[in-house]
Amino acid sequence: MVFGLKPRPRGLIDEINRALVHDRNPVGAVEGLITMQMATDVWRLERALRCEQGQAITELAARAPAAELAAQEIEAIKAQICLPFGENLDRLLRYETTFHRRLLSNLATLEGLQHARKEEEKEAAARKPE
Repeated sequence: MVFGLKPRPRGLIDEINRALVHDRNPVGAVEGLITMQMATDVWRLERALRCEQGQAITELAARAPAAELAAQEIEAIKAQICLPFGENLDRLLRYETTFHRRLLSNLATLEGLQHARKEEEKEAAARKPE
């Protein structure tokens, strides 16, 4: 475990998926799969945030061993550190960008499928004799 970070519950993706299912109301296997992919993307973005925090804390620890600093000082320094530096920052930002774009693409795909399905349902209802 990285200094200062708490492990996440194993069911976090399922939790995110339940929230997305509630919000997006997917119908059928394809919409369900896209919603699950969105949940995975959100989880990966959340994991990237934890990684960012871990990198910042690791850099803090490398600069001043925790034993030498009071808890208040550590909290004050952690509040000042926004991002890790150098190559780690570049990799992390590329990782976040990849999954942010995938999330937006999956959302657009899901909304397109849902719109098409609703249009088909309207047309079918209009053709149905009363």
